[in-house]
Amino acid sequence: MEVRECIIEDEELHGVYAMGYVSDPAIQENWIALSNVQLKAEPDKRIVTGAVLIPDKPIVRLTPEGDEYHIVFREATIRKSAHLFLKRNNHHTATIEHQFAVPGISVMESWIVEDSKRDKATVLGFNVPKGTWMLSAYVKDDTIWNDMIKGGMLKGFSIEGKFKQVEAKLTEQVTEQATGQVGTQITLEQMIEEILQDSYSDYPEGATNNAKRALDWLRENDNPNDCLTEVGFARANQLAKREPISLDTIKRMYNFKRHEQNKDVPYTEGCGGIAWDAWGGSAGIRWAESKLRELGQID
Repeated sequence: MEVRECIIEDEELHGVYAMGYVSDPAIQENWIALSNVQLKAEPDKRIVTGAVLIPDKPIVRLTPEGDEYHIVFREATIRKSAHLFLKRNNHHTATIEHQFAVPGISVMESWIVEDSKRDKATVLGFNVPKGTWMLSAYVKDDTIWNDMIKGGMLKGFSIEGKFKQVEAKLTEQVTEQATGQVGTQITLEQMIEEILQDSYSDYPEGATNNAKRALDWLRENDNPNDCLTEVGFARANQLAKREPISLDTIKRMYNFKRHEQNKDVPYTEGCGGIAWDAWGGSAGIRWAESKLRELGQID
């Protein structure tokens, strides 16, 4: 599988522009939104802390055609990203689900882990390697804090940024600092192989047929109103081809359930029904929920 390294080639163009607070990360073309680890909240202080980027961690992404590939960030790129984020005064730029800009969140601390055993991140209960970008933010907005963070809707940081992607050198070793596993040394190929073992293709034919129907209609009608994003097209293509999908993808399908109120909108009258079917429709969403319960991911 192809692996691309994200780099900062042009400091005026590339880097992280905003910090998203999300339940389900998204990706639009070369713009990347990546969820890493869950947030840890300090209720009395209204502070959330989490990892933003972890060095050498392969992250599964999809092309618009639905093909999987991986991206990785090296430690040097992560350091530069963290520096430029503050240099550009983006510490107060926050979004919810990469859709809504919110003024009630601001970054309090931003740091790079220098010693995985003694860092503040370790004290807070994180197990992240040297070179990880950590962030703490203060949440002033009552609704975001009470309903979304304390209520468990928002679970992780997600960057909004632009990076140049180049072919990664797979011969490099991922040491214990990059994996968090003492005494081990594996290559990116081995790590990717482990990720791919957790893929599933037992979703129902109904999900495949729904995705095909949405794709056929969009192609015949030239995607009116831009009903599907690149992510939506990628997901529909993946289901239509009956390709194995990762656990991360299944979670995204399950989270799409929040759009169920729009599922009956006729294709000719709006985007709701089209998007619903592109993500597998009711058959696909029900399967995703059932699969997550089977795997112990949800109650």
